[in-house]
Amino acid sequence: HFSRKLPAVVPLRRPTGECVRGAMMNTIQRYQAPTHCFTDQGTVFTAPAFEEILKEHSTTHHLGSVGVKASVAITERVIETLKYEWLRRLSLIRGRTHLTRLCDDFLAWYGALRPHQSLGGNRPDDVYCGIYRRPIAREQRSRSKVLPPGIGRVQFQEPRTTAWHLYPVS
Repeated sequence: HFSRKLPAVVPLRRPTGECVRGAMMNTIQRYQAPTHCFTDQGTVFTAPAFEEILKEHSTTHHLGSVGVKASVAITERVIETLKYEWLRRLSLIRGRTHLTRLCDDFLAWYGALRPHQSLGGNRPDDVYCGIYRRPIAREQRSRSKVLPPGIGRVQFQEPRTTAWHLYPVS
C-alpha cells in the first residue's frame, strides 16, 4: 500500500508542461491527489497546465528556491536514492515499460521495505500509518546468510536488491 506522503516516480517521454501534467494525472488516478508537491522552479513545473492540475486537486505546490541547495531536499534525496541505490545496479534499461516497472518496484522498496535513517530506522509507510518497528539489534546485522527468527526477505530480481521485513514494536 502506498501512502499520500510517498513520492511518485514516473518516467516522462519529454520534459514539457503537458507531459508533466499527464504524469501528475496518472499519479492522482493511481494513488489519489497528494497533499503537497515539491518541485524545483523548472518551466515544466511552473507551466499553467501543471499549476492548473494541482489547483484542481487542492495540492499545495512548494517551489524550491533558486540557488539554495536544500530547498527541495526531500525530492532531491528520493531522486538520488533512485539513481544511486536502484538504477545504478542495472546494466541496461529496455525501454519505457521496463523503466516504469523499475520505478514501481522502487516505490514499493523505498516506502514499504527500506528503513530510513531520518525516521529512526522506520519506513515511510510505517510512520504514515503510525506503526513503529524496533530496530534490528547490532548482533543481528551481520552478513550471515541465516536470518534471525521473524525477519522476512524480499528479493528484487532487478536491480539485484534484497529488502527485509522487520518486527512490529510490541
